[in-house]
Amino acid sequence: MNNKQSKDESKNDKKLKDNINDSKNSKDDINNSKNSKGNINNSKNSKDNTNNVEKKENSRSSKKIKILRIVLIIFIICWAVLIFNFSNENGEKSSNSSTKLIELFIKNKEVIEKIDPYIRKIAHYFEYGLGGVLFIALFYTYNWTDRKRVITSLFLGLWYSITDELHQSIVPGRHASLADIWIDFLGIATGVVIMIFIITAFKLCRKEKILND
Repeated sequence: MNNKQSKDESKNDKKLKDNINDSKNSKDDINNSKNSKGNINNSKNSKDNTNNVEKKENSRSSKKIKILRIVLIIFIICWAVLIFNFSNENGEKSSNSSTKLIELFIKNKEVIEKIDPYIRKIAHYFEYGLGGVLFIALFYTYNWTDRKRVITSLFLGLWYSITDELHQSIVPGRHASLADIWIDFLGIATGVVIMIFIITAFKLCRKEKILND
């Protein structure tokens, strides 16, 4: 009888120990589940924080792009008005303006008369080269393909050159010139190519800097 009682007691003790261990395990499971929930919440919070930071950065960059776009549009308008005013000068006034500019560097009148037509063509080239730079810079602020940016820049430059020559055809002492249109177009194309090279180089330098950081 005593042996049976001792065996029963030992069995009861084992059961109690097992129950205690099970309760401990269940508590550990509960704690682990709480910790996992806490980790999930922390990960969600970190994701929310990163999303908020990205949103702020995107909003800042979009504001900068809009400001740059407005500035470039103003520059293009000023450029177009300046060319219009040059073209609106009659033949005598336009010739005197270019002569005075050349006289700052050369005093010989015979030399001035010979090189004046070439200086005027060079002026056309650089005027429209500046236009090409401004046009392509403006269109880089839009989410366009490079092809669309280039074609639009060249088209607008050529269109303005043609209208400029038509304008000169009705100004006293001035005349329209097909050669000037081609020189203007070459200037536009040069400006576009130069600006694309500058923007591409800037983007590559920026990528390298980000990777190094």
